[in-house]
Formats: sequence, C-alpha cells, structure tokens
Amino acid sequence: MTKTIEIEEFGIIIDLDSDDFSSYGAWATGKITSTMHKEEMISREDYTSFSRNYNDELTSRSYYNAIIDSIEATILTHAIEGLDVTNDKYLLGIRAAIKVAEREYE
Repeated sequence: MTKTIEIEEFGIIIDLDSDDFSSYGAWATGKITSTMHKEEMISREDYTSFSRNYNDELTSRSYYNAIIDSIEATILTHAIEGLDVTNDKYLLGIRAAIKVAEREYE
C-alpha cells in the first residue's frame, strides 16, 4: 500500500509505503522531496551582497540547507507515524521553523 501527500506551499511531496500498518497506523517507510532548499552553488559574478563575502554566503546557504534537511526529516517522521502534516496548525509550525532559518541564515 502506498500514499502520496503533497504540500504545495513548500513544494513538498511525501511518498509513504507499507505492506501493512502497525498497530497504531504508522507507515513502514517514506521519502520526502521539496523545493525549500537554496542552491548551493553561486557564481562570484552573481554575488552582489555587501554584508557578507562570497565564502560566508556559501557557508550560510549550507547551514540553511542543513536546517531545511532537519525540517524535512521531522515532517517525514511525523507523516510515517500517522500525523496529519497537512493540518493548518501543523503548517503554521513549519512556516515558523522556516522563518527562523531564514532570519538566521539569509
């Protein structure tokens, strides 16, 4: 049995898979993709920020993407465990976590 969950706001697609459910309804495995990451590679010619140098920007993007990886892992784990990750209040929490990452590493 498979199930796909899409959250358009973040470009998230979650694919869940299980031959059968556990006693509390969780899925056995899953994978997640999204469009929340920033591109890792930027050219020096395209870099125009005056507040940081080029290497600082690359480091910042790496940290930001690591936080996004953690957010994705949390969402996937919750979906596997049977939580409704499309619930408005759940998505409010995701938005807040992303804002923190953006504030810290933009």
